[in-house]
Amino acid sequence: MSSEPMRCSFCHKSKDSVRKLISSPSDYPRAFICDECVEVCHSILRDTPADSERSGPLEAERPELSPVMESFAQFAEFSRAKMAKVTIAHGETLFVGLNCFESGQEHAAHAHAGQDKLYVVLHGAAEIQVGGEKKTVEQGGGAFAPSGVMHSIRNAGPARLVVMAVLAPPPPAK
Repeated sequence: MSSEPMRCSFCHKSKDSVRKLISSPSDYPRAFICDECVEVCHSILRDTPADSERSGPLEAERPELSPVMESFAQFAEFSRAKMAKVTIAHGETLFVGLNCFESGQEHAAHAHAGQDKLYVVLHGAAEIQVGGEKKTVEQGGGAFAPSGVMHSIRNAGPARLVVMAVLAPPPPAK
């Protein structure tokens, strides 16, 4: 065991110099994020408006996916028929996508065997249930659904909802 103090993986402040240090759920590679860096992420998300009038960006306006992106919400696409999905990144060990909901749409309760999922609300407010806990979560918030635990999301509000879904390991490529 290392005598080196635990540090935020982003700003490198030690556990003793921040109010809260959050650990990743896995042992390898172990990552930490402090409450100050979480607040910086929230402020970035708050400053990134999502267009609520279009079904998705026009092809000519659609930005290119790249390794570094200023706004994930700009890739949102919507369908009146059901929740729409947009793939942001599909690697060997991680998947990132957007779940895009019109008012009243939902992603029915389900579980993944051998796959963890992290949800981050980018725009709107989501009613998220993980196991027996259900909460309304607004922009910048989210939820973690470990492997095998039932989870669901519903857009109960009038505004569109954009949720980033991060899965590890990734689903099979289509």
